[in-house]
Amino acid sequence: MNSAQALVTGGTGFIGRHIVWQLLQRGSSVRVLTRDAKKAARLFGGSVELLSGNLMSGMDVQRAVRGVESIYHCGGFYAFGGRYKNKLREINVAGAENVMAAAWKYKPGKVVHISSAGILTGKHYPLCETDYPTHSMPGCPYKSSKWEAEQVVRQWAARGIPVVTVNPTCPLGSGDEKPTPTGRIVLDFLNGKFPFSTRTGINLIDVEDLARGIIAAHDRGRIGERYILGHHNIMLTDLLNLLQKETGLPAPTMELPWSVVALAGFFGEILDSVGLAGADSQLCLETSLQAGRIQFFNHNKAMEELEWAPVSGLTHILRQSIAFFQARIEGNAPVRVPSNVC
Repeated sequence: MNSAQALVTGGTGFIGRHIVWQLLQRGSSVRVLTRDAKKAARLFGGSVELLSGNLMSGMDVQRAVRGVESIYHCGGFYAFGGRYKNKLREINVAGAENVMAAAWKYKPGKVVHISSAGILTGKHYPLCETDYPTHSMPGCPYKSSKWEAEQVVRQWAARGIPVVTVNPTCPLGSGDEKPTPTGRIVLDFLNGKFPFSTRTGINLIDVEDLARGIIAAHDRGRIGERYILGHHNIMLTDLLNLLQKETGLPAPTMELPWSVVALAGFFGEILDSVGLAGADSQLCLETSLQAGRIQFFNHNKAMEELEWAPVSGLTHILRQSIAFFQARIEGNAPVRVPSNVC
């Protein structure tokens, strides 16, 4: 196995691919642990070292970690609904355990654990790094898995692993193939599948700004600290109105009360539990709880300590995301490796 400066888990994902591209642009050699070599080759060409494997295999992770100088642990699984609870724990929690155990064995210089700002909570806003809850959120399997993964990381950090945690908010931009929950908002809007809004507050960040922040956390982040990486606080209704302005498509005129959304989420969870909700359904208890929250964030700590600042305006972020999803709707070629990193 060749030596590599950096290992990126989840490197073919939306955030992971941008981390890989930016590492390559600054001249780093990169190893990517992947379950899909064809997808990785499409994204990165021959510019990275590909290692087939998955996070649930301790042996695969140890092979990937051996010999690298740093780890960007971006790999994970996101889905909503009780039916995914076990898979979320297997990949997000046990996967983090495997990465930390391998880091303990092979002693890389630094580990960056990419978590989620969604696990932070409080009765005020904007939220900051100290708003880390003492327990996971009931009824939210995805967020619980991310919270438990952070607990795993904290335990290994206490033993001496040099780890920094970053908590991204909601990324948008080009390359959101799955898509992410925030990208799904844009895609559903373009497809005319957004009939109403809710009183939901979110924070958006350009995925390229986010990748820069994650690398800055590796370079300048303090061991044992967490950093929120976010940018624009905006209400969902305002976001949909901006999408209307950019696309000419109509934004919903009705904002549903949270009680109605919660009831729909409750019944959606029941349908999901008996296999009647459909594979593409997003309506469940976790998403309905999220719809009732205003999650605005303060990213001053990251700006001050990491010497990093997000630069992309909200209009630019939305235009990048709209262009990507419109191309996908029209059946254009899939995302490929940028020519300037080969």
